[in-house]
Amino acid sequence: MGTSSSASGVDDDYVAQNSVDYTVERQYEEDLKQHEKYKDFVLEANRASQMPNMSRVTDVLRDDVMQMRERHEQRYHANLRRRGLKSRRKRASVFDDLSFDRMMRLMRWKSSVSKLNCHTQPNHRLTLPGDVGYGASRQFDNEGRTAVRLSNFLSMYLQNVMPDENFGNMRGGGPLHKDMMFGEVIANVMGNYRIYSAGVYFDRWKFENDDGSPRELFGPWAFRRRGAYFAEDTAGYSSQYVNTEWFRRAKSRHGANFSGTKKYKLRTYVRSNPQGTSSIKHEFFPIKYFAAPYEMGFWTKPHFRCDGKVDTWVMTYVSPFFGMDSLRTKLEFRGVTTVDVPLSFLEINQCPMPFTVANAFKNTARCDYYSTNCGPLAGFPFARGSYRCTCRLGFEYWHADGKGWVEGSLLELEYEKKKAGIFSRSVCCTSSSKQLSISIILVVVVVVVVVVVVVAAAVVVVAVVVVIVVVVVVVVVVVVVEVVVVVVVVVIVVLIVVIVVVVVVVVVVMVIVVVVLKEVVLIVVLVLKEVVLIVVVVIVVVVVVVVAKVVVVVIVIVLVVVVAV
Repeated sequence: MGTSSSASGVDDDYVAQNSVDYTVERQYEEDLKQHEKYKDFVLEANRASQMPNMSRVTDVLRDDVMQMRERHEQRYHANLRRRGLKSRRKRASVFDDLSFDRMMRLMRWKSSVSKLNCHTQPNHRLTLPGDVGYGASRQFDNEGRTAVRLSNFLSMYLQNVMPDENFGNMRGGGPLHKDMMFGEVIANVMGNYRIYSAGVYFDRWKFENDDGSPRELFGPWAFRRRGAYFAEDTAGYSSQYVNTEWFRRAKSRHGANFSGTKKYKLRTYVRSNPQGTSSIKHEFFPIKYFAAPYEMGFWTKPHFRCDGKVDTWVMTYVSPFFGMDSLRTKLEFRGVTTVDVPLSFLEINQCPMPFTVANAFKNTARCDYYSTNCGPLAGFPFARGSYRCTCRLGFEYWHADGKGWVEGSLLELEYEKKKAGIFSRSVCCTSSSKQLSISIILVVVVVVVVVVVVVAAAVVVVAVVVVIVVVVVVVVVVVVVEVVVVVVVVVIVVLIVVIVVVVVVVVVVMVIVVVVLKEVVLIVVLVLKEVVLIVVVVIVVVVVVVVAKVVVVVIVIVLVVVVAV
């Protein structure tokens, strides 16, 4: 039963890894249908031919099948590549339990070795895996360049200075002095608090004494301990430094290969008299030499330096230096310079990374990847939880403390509480969808209000325009009425004047006639009656015109009020 279940599991894994999308299968079925139609057509054409040839038909159908299979294979592999990219991206963005367990084992491993028990530990327990030192090349750049500075100085000196040279009455530089080498390594340790030890290690028979005799080994090494600085020659150790892994690695790389070196030029001047009041160009102007850049060196695996002096986990940077051979025709490997930096200064990175990155602590951050993004948090060297979870777009941090992200140490603490069965919180960024919907509603309401206000304003403007038009019309009507009334009044006045003149003339004539005819009294009476009648008629007409004008004005005012309402 166990075998069958295991086989079933293998089959399921195979199906899961090699299954394709429905689109690929459907396209393959369509190709099969087209092939069947093409096969029937070719066979029918061959039967109808006057010279049937089945071998040619077979070749044609075989070629069609091969083309169909090739198309299907291309679709199949393209589909697998797409699925593989998606799965890799998904794996790189989730928490990995295996990586977390490995990180905890490495932490316990590092803590289990100390200066008290390092002498009893086997050699493999004194070296951590190389991916534990991820980021050392970037974080310890200044410390590594300290070793590069010394190696470049030694390369320049050994490639240009010859003890037998002289410049007139000035002697050339002598060989390297051992005291100067001790001073250099002590200066490296004193110049950087993160450098616990530094050394210069010459290859066999490459260092010359003051008398010109070669020395088999010479390795000045300086270290710090409890605020004091010490130096000693490691050539006297029982285990020779030329047999260490890092020295053999440097020599195997650069013993006969100098392709990574960088060429430098220096335009130097020397004194032309003992007083130094004037200078002349150096005999070799400019000075040229080849030296190793920072990228040519390497960082070793984290290892515990159990020597009774440093006694801590360190990482060592190794930089080679070169000199000229005895014939001064080509470069040769002379030795290395080193610096030791404690592993406790290294800041680990627990955030998700692709599988190609050699980081022992990747994919161990406890961030909620649905609502947050992981990023390293500086200032916490070699500490679990030295990362931060920054809220993604669409999510917000629940405290107004000006951060906008969650500390990884808080998440690690809550996880430990959860494992211990203690009450713990699920720490993540909250969704801002509710606030977003409320904001959208507010925006809609504001837009509606603005539209209503605009429409109301437009209605008011139209009403005002209508009122203005009506008022203008009314004014025009009133003006026209006024003109008519004035004309009527003028006409009436003119008529009255004419009538009065006529009456006066008539009266005068009648008086004359009466005087003449002696009937003046009767005529006067008649004339007066006529005048009174005419005056009454004129008064009635004027009253009617005024009343009509008042009625028209009242009607216009009523119409304006009705339209305004």
